[in-house]
Amino acid sequence: MKVESDIIISKDAIMLKKRIALKVGPQGLSQLKLDFNLPIEGNVKARDKAGTIKAHKIGNVVVVYPRHDFRAGTVYACEVTAIVKPEISYFKKLKIIEWPSMDLYSVTSLIKPYQILGFRTIEDRSERDGIWKAKHNTTMQLHSHIATKRIARIEIGEPPTFHITGKLRIDATSGRKLDKIAIRIPQNNKRHRVRLEKVLVNRGEIISTGGIELISGEELNLKEIKYEKDKNLNTLISLENITNIGDDLTLLFIWEIKFLPFAFYQDDLGRKNVLKMAITASDELKQLLKPNKFWNLDHPEIKRIADKVRDKTKIGDIHKILFEFTNRHLKYSRNGIRYTSQQAYDSKMGDCSEYADLLVAFHRAAGIPSRIKSGLILDLKTKELEGHAWVEFLSERAWKPSDPTWGIEVGATVTHIDLSTHMVGDVDPPAFSYKYSGYPPDIDYSFVYSD
Repeated sequence: MKVESDIIISKDAIMLKKRIALKVGPQGLSQLKLDFNLPIEGNVKARDKAGTIKAHKIGNVVVVYPRHDFRAGTVYACEVTAIVKPEISYFKKLKIIEWPSMDLYSVTSLIKPYQILGFRTIEDRSERDGIWKAKHNTTMQLHSHIATKRIARIEIGEPPTFHITGKLRIDATSGRKLDKIAIRIPQNNKRHRVRLEKVLVNRGEIISTGGIELISGEELNLKEIKYEKDKNLNTLISLENITNIGDDLTLLFIWEIKFLPFAFYQDDLGRKNVLKMAITASDELKQLLKPNKFWNLDHPEIKRIADKVRDKTKIGDIHKILFEFTNRHLKYSRNGIRYTSQQAYDSKMGDCSEYADLLVAFHRAAGIPSRIKSGLILDLKTKELEGHAWVEFLSERAWKPSDPTWGIEVGATVTHIDLSTHMVGDVDPPAFSYKYSGYPPDIDYSFVYSD
């Protein structure tokens, strides 16, 4: 049985339409049961090529009664429609729907979406007929560690603005000297802008309230904050000459994260020959095709697979094949260690860092500049921040995010917060680095959601 599902989103309801086609078996066909996998509201409607047919719901299941029995070998097709209630999350003024069905084919929205993830083509038809339409679900066959629960993601409403706090704790008791520390901070990009609102400094009591630690102490003058760039062009905050602290020193860096409106990610990512010309003219882009400790481009299988697609004319076709292979080849297994692309390929296991590193190796071996993005993911239920890694690859026009772990072929959610980029070098950009005199200080650096 072949099933394709379409959803239509309006201001007040979400309608699910299922199209079914099947070849009737030896027992004939007197009724057909369809599991909608979601609570159904109100009555259901069904029709085939001859017109309306009888149908009723039993919980999340719809039972359809064809107008007469069909003989074995006959192909029968019908369409069933119902109002459903999927699980909806809210983040600020944003409504988020994560769709559970593997057979989802298209999304039509009668209200403007912020973004729709998991589809090859997204059309803005609002000026012509008042709708936004996404079709050709790309995640039907993906094996993401969340794919058994959610397939496509629709974000509707205004892009959010929120705050996160970086907490830096330094234990450098009397007689020790911390000459310099550089810390990783949220980065500006085309998806979000960041602004340091204030830095609170404490050498005494820490007051805890509402799960967020508030500091009783002075506020640092933001003009005194120094910034620097590392070799991967990440912006860092630099602090110098922290001496004779006595007790723990805690600094809270309070950041505003503002997500930006943007054009939908389109199916056409450009032509490989145009990108190749850009690479030929740029020493910087040539660097983004080179191997390192994490990206072994000479691994026989990585090279073999990349060679099969490198001569395709469309960047989108190359990326799609490599993305889907990465997602299907690896089985998600949390390990807390960053293994190399070779180790990931051979073991067929890994977490977000292995998914990302393997895809970057494939991209580079196929002639597409690619880099790692490391950052944070916000859990909307617990409001906890967790480390995560994804990929950016270069299309004909711009850098495009892609998350092979989450099954997002092109794009990233409003919970992906960018902290650093790894483009060159054998060292993963650290959360912080420091120089000291005397005994080494004890340093802890972490982030919390603080709205």
